[in-house]
Amino acid sequence: MAALHDFGARVSTARDLFHPVMLHADFATIADAKDAVAIDGAVQEFVRATGFDRYAVVIMDDDFSSAHSGVATHWIDNTPAAYEDQWNDRSVTDPVLIHCKCSGEPAAYGPAVYTGSGLGAKWECQAASGYAYGIAVPFHLPHNQHVLFGVDRFAPLPKSPGELTALVAYTQLFATFVQTAVQGVFGDGVVRERPHAHPVSLSPREHECLQWAAEGKTAWETGMILSIAEGSVVKILASAIRKLDCANKPQAVVKALRLGLIH
Repeated sequence: MAALHDFGARVSTARDLFHPVMLHADFATIADAKDAVAIDGAVQEFVRATGFDRYAVVIMDDDFSSAHSGVATHWIDNTPAAYEDQWNDRSVTDPVLIHCKCSGEPAAYGPAVYTGSGLGAKWECQAASGYAYGIAVPFHLPHNQHVLFGVDRFAPLPKSPGELTALVAYTQLFATFVQTAVQGVFGDGVVRERPHAHPVSLSPREHECLQWAAEGKTAWETGMILSIAEGSVVKILASAIRKLDCANKPQAVVKALRLGLIH
């Protein structure tokens, strides 16, 4: 892998991002999670299904005042005991974490990310414990709260751009469910969803565009279906995202599904 891959545009428009067949048992389990044990179990199911070895759900309090300003308030992971000290060592800046601080988009990594930053020795150390290749998905919430979902493995990620994009998209969707579950479970460590004084009311167009987004359609495809401009679809979706108090389209789709606004 030649670089740290940022999947912002491609993942948000991946055709099968919300395809119903993707919602396997691990999604149903995380959607029903009511405590940390249930979240851990759902993540383990996801890891087994996708061929990863390690996982971490970390809730951070970070005002970004410095490179090492973040403080973990809660975490769920399967870090091996032999790697605990290195896992908790923040004295060496990690390029994947730097990306997650600067972006809300998912990223995939391999050895080139570390060697390119002069941290080849760090990669070799972590690779031996199952942190050789991975995908990280950050969520930046109000009041300096952040949720990071990461999965890692010994084996390289798919070389095919299409397969890699699909895997990152699948991971991002699951991570959105994890973030929603975390908000409900760790109320003292992460901002809860703001309750709505009145039920969310989507306009007919917002409902249509969000429903087609849930079916995996791009803004261009949705525009063709509804006979409106692609730019109009983007604006309509942006309005729906604001009404749902979400940060992006994947999160808005998941929340709309949970609220029964779309199906």
